Amino acid sequence: MFLTSLVEKQEQSILETVDKFIDRHLAHRWQRDALDQAPALALVQQGTQAMVASVQGVVEKQAEIWSKALAEPERRAIAVQERMLHQLLQGLQQAMEQTLQTHAQRLAALEQHSARQIRN
Repeated sequence: MFLTSLVEKQEQSILETVDKFIDRHLAHRWQRDALDQAPALALVQQGTQAMVASVQGVVEKQAEIWSKALAEPERRAIAVQERMLHQLLQGLQQAMEQTLQTHAQRLAALEQHSARQIRN
């Protein structure tokens, strides 16, 4: 039994040495068939395509959410600007009306003053 074990170890050592020698000096000379890897590569490609599609869907959804989130403050800002413009226009209209009224009163006073001076 002991001798059998020694012989098997020696045999295994010789086989490993031969394998290393062949790998180092001869293996590169033989053509390796790429078809062996084709099914695995196809599975990897399918998985990759599915992942890309999934990530693309997530990115599109995220972009839509961001677009909506950014559109809301913009909509609010536009509404505030419209209110401010409306208030500004109302203020200008009131100021113009008051100025016109004041001008009309002064003009009437000047006309009365001129009429009195002409009479005197």
